[in-house]
Amino acid sequence: LAGTVTSADAWLMVTNSVVTVVDSSLKLHLDFEEDFSSGQVVDTSGNGNDGWQFNPTNRLTAAPGVLGGTAAQFSSPGAYLAVTNLAGFAYLTNGTISLWAKFAPNVDLAMRLLDNGYPPGYSGNPAAAANSWALCRDYTPYLTFVVYPSGSAGQRLVIWPDDTVRSGGSQPDLSTTGFHLYSVTIDCPNNQAIAYYDGQPWMTNSINLPWIRVYGCAGQPWLCIGAASSDGTPQQVASRPPGNGFFTGSLDDLRIYNRTLSAANVKGLYTGRPPSPEAFHIVGP
Repeated sequence: LAGTVTSADAWLMVTNSVVTVVDSSLKLHLDFEEDFSSGQVVDTSGNGNDGWQFNPTNRLTAAPGVLGGTAAQFSSPGAYLAVTNLAGFAYLTNGTISLWAKFAPNVDLAMRLLDNGYPPGYSGNPAAAANSWALCRDYTPYLTFVVYPSGSAGQRLVIWPDDTVRSGGSQPDLSTTGFHLYSVTIDCPNNQAIAYYDGQPWMTNSINLPWIRVYGCAGQPWLCIGAASSDGTPQQVASRPPGNGFFTGSLDDLRIYNRTLSAANVKGLYTGRPPSPEAFHIVGP
């Protein structure tokens, strides 16, 4: 076998004559294909950015996932994951954040799927909180990607459609009938963010930030999955009262890249053909 790779984002792994293209820009990948009872969810990207369950009384459980796999079931209140190692995505000038989510029956307009953001003016460390972010319901039925620039209480960068069963009326039902893929690409040098819904472009907006960063709390940067970090430590979230952004539903195939995926790449996440860099080329055998 002879070959060349023309992208810095890819390398080749050959095992028993099978060639696999490994995308080195994938910095966090939680596929949730495992037993959650140990309290650890392994980052399959190989970067060691594992998720940890600090609430011993409310652990994740397995649920049917997408593309024939399993997902992580989050039950409110209290089930969440903390990612305390952030190798490769603590700061992003270019990036992609993507996950599958299915909301269970609920009436909560403040659920957090991914959270590390806090308004700098109210945080314990304003300089470190600037440009932090969250993927959440920001007090509307719409899932929203929020950033927290310096001097701002929060900026809704992009939103996804209201795909809830019934968001208005006297008996709201903010569940979804199935999984949907929510993806956002970040390109700070070109000042553009794009929200993708089920692999298709949905909304584009300007970023007006030089980069985004993971904050978490004043003393420790960390990413909270399934709850609001609320400027607290990973251990503190477990003891906070019910309703603090706790997600009710299932998550699957969470990915964070340190590059801006193309529209074709994001569509590949939806169809089950994970993206490889466009500019890689094999010559051979």
